[in-house]
Amino acid sequence: MEKQATPLKHEESGPYAELATRPNPERLVIAFMPSLGAWLQRAEKQKGSDLSATEVARIRDGAPAIALHAEQLIALREDRGYEDVDPLRVYESWCEFKSEL
Repeated sequence: MEKQATPLKHEESGPYAELATRPNPERLVIAFMPSLGAWLQRAEKQKGSDLSATEVARIRDGAPAIALHAEQLIALREDRGYEDVDPLRVYESWCEFKSEL
C-alpha cells in the first residue's frame, strides 16, 4: 500500500519540489527564501553564461521555500520590492525577470 503524503502546514519549509507536491488543503502559497530570482542570478553568475530551461527547473526544484498564507506572501513581495520568478512558468518568468534587471 502506498504511503500518503502529509498535508502541507503553515510555515513548513523545505525544497520547493517537495513542498509543491504535497496535499495543500489550507491553500497555502509557497515562497522562496531567499527569492528564486536571487538563486537563479547566483547560479548564472557562477556558470558565466545563461542557464538552460533544464538548469532553471532543477534550481527551482531544489531551492529552499516556505509555505505561507497569501497575505504573508503579499507582505513579502512588498518588503522585497519586486515580484519573484513564477515557479509554474519558471523559465519564461526567469527570462522576463532578467530583462527587468
